[in-house]
Amino acid sequence: MRDERFTLSHRNGIEEKKFHIPYKEVLANRKMRFLLAIVVLLWIAVGAQFVANRLFNKEGNILSAFVTTNSGLMESTLEVTAEYGNQYLTVEDKKSLISYIAAGLGVKTDSEIQTYENESRQEVVFIKQAARAQTTIKVVTLEDTKSTDAFKQSLEKKAGVTQYLMVRIVIYEDANNDILKFKDTIEEVYTNLKIAESQISETLQLCGAFAGNLLLDTKNKLADKMIDSLDGKVIYENREEEFYTVYAYTGLLREYITVNDAKINVQVAMTYDEANDFTKIYLATPIISGDW
Repeated sequence: MRDERFTLSHRNGIEEKKFHIPYKEVLANRKMRFLLAIVVLLWIAVGAQFVANRLFNKEGNILSAFVTTNSGLMESTLEVTAEYGNQYLTVEDKKSLISYIAAGLGVKTDSEIQTYENESRQEVVFIKQAARAQTTIKVVTLEDTKSTDAFKQSLEKKAGVTQYLMVRIVIYEDANNDILKFKDTIEEVYTNLKIAESQISETLQLCGAFAGNLLLDTKNKLADKMIDSLDGKVIYENREEEFYTVYAYTGLLREYITVNDAKINVQVAMTYDEANDFTKIYLATPIISGDW
């Protein structure tokens, strides 16, 4: 009797045997249909989790990692800097640019915009202080004045410049993770200004606190827990009481810096505030911005 699952064919004088899967028989079997449905659902679940981890979490992962410490988010800081080309801008141009960015963030420019400058740098700065947040917007102009010739210097000041935009937002007791909402808003504003993603750099920093001076073993457990939750690899560490800091790299976060050919995009730091008797704990990507 012929088995319809197998057929014979001849190619170049060689007899070949081909196997045909009896799809109709498989689909007609209720148990097989159920097993196939389970397999498909499992693959969908795995795929959805992968997409969620790679596309949707991103910087949200760092918030999840910080939550594992149970320290409470005392302060969150976001700094987004963008190179804005080398066009010449007047102070009024820069003030208008600041007002545009502030409006995009929903911040009123009801306080004075200040100007600070020296021979090679000019900053036009707006600072808005609120009860639970501080917003700083800057236009920074760096001038190339290497020439000692006064006439050439004058020309360079009009043409040989690089403009930078900087937005820094600090939120105190950020219970609703509003810092990530501002991140998306700033990126949208920069996009509307025709700034390429490659010209933008971001720093996200979270800070919490524990009562008292934590033991070194406790600090190590907290640091390891945060880095492990980010699937991070430790690149450099200084696990000492006075200057506790750990640098790591994870593929879950976009931003990174390179130090001695090694990528770094996670920093954990802890410091004891003797005056107030508490230990501050920091988690930042790619590294902490400012003093700590």
